[in-house]
Amino acid sequence: KADFGGSARYDAVGFSLGNLGYLGTGYDDYENRDFWQYDPTSDKWTQIASMGGSKRRDAVEFTMNGIAYVTTGTSNGVDQIDLWQFDPTSGAWTEKNKINATSSWTITRTYGTAFVLGSKAYVGFGYSGGVRGDFWEYDPTADSWTNKTAFEGSARQNAVSFVVNNQAYIATGRSGNYYFSDIWQFLPFDAANANNN
Repeated sequence: KADFGGSARYDAVGFSLGNLGYLGTGYDDYENRDFWQYDPTSDKWTQIASMGGSKRRDAVEFTMNGIAYVTTGTSNGVDQIDLWQFDPTSGAWTEKNKINATSSWTITRTYGTAFVLGSKAYVGFGYSGGVRGDFWEYDPTADSWTNKTAFEGSARQNAVSFVVNNQAYIATGRSGNYYFSDIWQFLPFDAANANNN
C-alpha cells in the first residue's frame, strides 16, 4: 500500500470513520498535530486540517456516532488538558470541555487507553507522575467527565483495549520494566470488588 503521506513517526493516533482511515499527531523528533486521511479504494493519503491545540504525542482517541475525539498526550513534557472533536462531514476540529486538573483529580496522562461502550467513552491507565489505574467516563451529550471505579488489577501504561459484543476488555501494558500479559473485562457500572482477579 502507499506509504503514509506525512513524516515517519511514532506515538501517533489513528482511527476510522466511514470508509476512510485517519492518522495524526505523534513524534518525529518533534511533536506533531497534522492529520492525514487514507482512502483504501484509491490507496491515497490526503492531508486534512490539523488538530487544534498543541502538537502532541502519546494521546488517545475514540470514535462515537461517526465523530472522532482526541485527548490527553504530552507536548514538550507538559501533559495536555484539551479534548478535540473531528467531524468528517465538515472536516473541522472543535474544542470540547477541557479535562482540567484539580487538587483532587486529573484526567491528564500519557500512554493511556480509550474505548467506547454504549453511548459513553472511557479513558484510563497511562502515566502522569506514576502509572495510573483510574478510569474516566466521557458523555458527549453533556460534554462532561465522570470518575468511574478504578481498575482492580495493577496500574499500568501502554495497555490496549477493545470492545466485543458490547463488552469492554483491557489487556497487556507495563509498569516500569514489568510487562503484563493479563486481560480483564471492564464493568463500568459495577462496584469495586477487591477479590476480583
